[in-house]
Amino acid sequence: MNRHSAHHSMRYIIATILRKAFDKQEKFLTKEMKKEDIWKHLMLLPNDYVENAIFCDDTIALMNKINVEHGG
Repeated sequence: MNRHSAHHSMRYIIATILRKAFDKQEKFLTKEMKKEDIWKHLMLLPNDYVENAIFCDDTIALMNKINVEHGG
């Protein structure tokens, strides 16, 4: 996977948001962060598309659990 394919991958986008949520879940649950700050943290940014982020073991593990079906 490269930056361009990650940018267009629903599995990558969902897995990255989940990984970011797991990283801060204690702060979310204890309400240390305002809702506005939580959304800012979860939003995907250019840093989420660098090589280290794309090949993060946790993200890949989450991606392997996600199945996207296209309907119409």
